[in-house]
Amino acid sequence: MDEPQEEAEFLESRADGPRGPFGIRFDAWIGAYSGERWRRPAAFVLVLGLCVGATALAGVGAYRRDLAADRAAAALILRQETIGDPVSLPDAASLGPVGSWSAEPSATAEVDLVNLGPDAVTLLPGDVLRGPGVTAGSLSPGGSGRLSPGQIARLVGTVWVDCRQTPATTSPSPPVTTLLVRARLANSRVGTTPIGLNAGGESVRDQICLRQGEAVVSASFPQSADPAHHTFTLALTARSLADTPLQYTLTLRYAPSAALSQGAKLGGPDPVGSVSGALAPGGTLSGGFVVPVTHCPIALLEENADVDLQLTALDAGKPVLLRADSFDLSTLLAAACGRIR
Repeated sequence: MDEPQEEAEFLESRADGPRGPFGIRFDAWIGAYSGERWRRPAAFVLVLGLCVGATALAGVGAYRRDLAADRAAAALILRQETIGDPVSLPDAASLGPVGSWSAEPSATAEVDLVNLGPDAVTLLPGDVLRGPGVTAGSLSPGGSGRLSPGQIARLVGTVWVDCRQTPATTSPSPPVTTLLVRARLANSRVGTTPIGLNAGGESVRDQICLRQGEAVVSASFPQSADPAHHTFTLALTARSLADTPLQYTLTLRYAPSAALSQGAKLGGPDPVGSVSGALAPGGTLSGGFVVPVTHCPIALLEENADVDLQLTALDAGKPVLLRADSFDLSTLLAAACGRIR
């Protein structure tokens, strides 16, 4: 019986490929690299993207810092330092001697400003004052005008106003007087900013007119209330300091809408004493108005509404404001309606 024959397959032997340093075959190295070649470019792209992104972010940050610096260098942030009167009137003599008066007086005025900006600025001369009743006004810094952050500087100049009386306004907001301030900025350019001068609710025109009036008429303004009859009284007691007779008129001014907004109704004011006539030099007068409250409000609101009692004198047939006082309407209503004991 024949034995089965085993077949053997002989593989053709292949020569080893070239070897590199340390005996590493190049073909083995290339094969290993071919398995990793998809990962290495991705890592390279990722690293490159991170570098580009970091560079871009750094550039954006630098740009924003430069932009913020440019904006700061172009900023002019000023504020009036004093609170109360719109301007300071340091020299009463600039309005004229006692007893003299004019429909268009002028006065030396001062305004203190503080620099709220991040950089120093240099205030320039010739700042213009504009507002109701102001015919002209120009203020300039007293010194070099350089104003560091947080520092206070004073502007000084002359302001001319028209004290002739105007019709009463029904607007609840006081007239706005604005000072246009010019300054050289940190970037060497000239900036301009408006500053409102009505912090106390009084206009520059009224302030100068009433300061002049103090040298013409000495006055007091008593007030009283009668809760039993729901009335309040505003009066004036005055003595003339003028050298010539004054043709005067006493006027009560208020906005009826202000009372209605508080739920109250006011009747027509009734004059008491002398509210118009001729006041001789050294003469005295006493007059005023009784105002009935025809409907008392249920609750009183704290609103900024005033009742003004004004004394005017004729100049060339037109009334000129000499003296005045303001009274809080909420307080008057409370007293007349028996809310204040």
